[in-house]
Amino acid sequence: MDNNNTINDLINRNNELRKQLTKKNLAYYENVLIYIRTAGLFYDGLEIEMVLMQILQDILAAQVAGETAEEYLGKKPQNAANEIIENLGKGCYKESLKLFGFVFGISSFFSLISQISTANNQINLLTLLVNGLLSFVIVVTLFHFIHKSIYTKSFSQNKIRKYGLLWILSVIILCLYTFLPITFPNILTITMTNSVMIMLNSFIIFTSLLYTFFRKSEKLLLKASLPFIIISNLLGILSRVEATHFFMAQQNGKLFAALATMAGFIWFSFYSFKESKKE
Repeated sequence: MDNNNTINDLINRNNELRKQLTKKNLAYYENVLIYIRTAGLFYDGLEIEMVLMQILQDILAAQVAGETAEEYLGKKPQNAANEIIENLGKGCYKESLKLFGFVFGISSFFSLISQISTANNQINLLTLLVNGLLSFVIVVTLFHFIHKSIYTKSFSQNKIRKYGLLWILSVIILCLYTFLPITFPNILTITMTNSVMIMLNSFIIFTSLLYTFFRKSEKLLLKASLPFIIISNLLGILSRVEATHFFMAQQNGKLFAALATMAGFIWFSFYSFKESKKE
């Protein structure tokens, strides 16, 4: 069994065992869990999950003995968590590169979909590159923000302020993705024919379906994003085939495309939120 499977097994086991905690102990432990998991992207993931499992088992044992998590681990869990983080081993170079490639690849993939889902027959490679790099920076920044906010009283005790800042960050991120590509020079641009674009959209639909079927370990991301992927690429096909391209260029066609895309986003948000509640 490789490390990824072991990590997934530990996470699933952790999710199940947490159900045995009292409400107070659960809140205490989940703060520790999030604080340690978001300490950085380049720590050894397997070691983190093993440490979190050990802490959880200790709290469960204390709970059986009639102690709360706070009584067992102390009123300042941040200090204990910081000591744990300081002793964590760094992930190997290969794993760090794999993580960067995953974030970069996901971002570039969706940037590609957004470019080929319209009637425009150009692909801007510079946009794919910059969006991929930007996504990695954003992920690191969000991890840092979440990590710092866990035990910061102004955030942990004021949900309005916390979610307000997250909303502002989300708006900034959306604006960066929307308007930054407009400023890019028209270089590294590939122009393709309608036939090639139709084949590319069809290929993405086919491979996404296959990938979702065979990669069950990544079912959350795949099932959440699959409808959006299929809808976007179908719109890309409809905007180019002779029977429907005229309709798609009209007001009704644009409205249809907007509603279909919105449906994909709603599904992604709903499914991700529903599954995250289980975690």
